[in-house]
Amino acid sequence: MKKIIVLFFVFAVLSAANAKAQNSTSNSSTYTTAIGVKFYPTGVTLKHFVSPKIAIEGIGYFYNYGTRLTGLY
Repeated sequence: MKKIIVLFFVFAVLSAANAKAQNSTSNSSTYTTAIGVKFYPTGVTLKHFVSPKIAIEGIGYFYNYGTRLTGLY
């Protein structure tokens, strides 16, 4: 039970820090490429903006029953 409480607390702190970083308007820099990781089922994402309003994204999932690849435009 203690592990669940600690894990929830860590998740809450990281989420709050991430929300604060994304809402910052003093820094006007924008990103063009982002990468993400998912833990279960294991997956990775890669997103790249080719213009200010157009992005391409690739998602790869890896789990017990196989692999799934997805491309988004």
